[in-house]
Amino acid sequence: MNPIAQFFRFVVLVLLALAGFAMAVVFLASTAIALGVLYIIAKLRGQPFAPAAYWASRRQNMRWQFNRGRWTPPDPQAAPQRPASRPGAPKRPDPQIIDVEVRDIR
Repeated sequence: MNPIAQFFRFVVLVLLALAGFAMAVVFLASTAIALGVLYIIAKLRGQPFAPAAYWASRRQNMRWQFNRGRWTPPDPQAAPQRPASRPGAPKRPDPQIIDVEVRDIR
């Protein structure tokens, strides 16, 4: 292979890697700024700031609300809450169904 072409390919690869690294740094910095803003808002409202509680509530499809009171974690024994479906939205499959047979009709 031509050494000059190989060198230019290497330069392009290095530039792409540096661009990806720069995007990752910007993403981390913006996340840190957002968490700082949330921390300041929580402190001004007199509430504890608990990112772990926020992410846990997001994983459980619960809506996070800033209340005047203290946040209490959901009861692990309670059934998980599902959001109300929109009209015309496809129904969720039954979690009890573990196997489906499909037939091709011609």
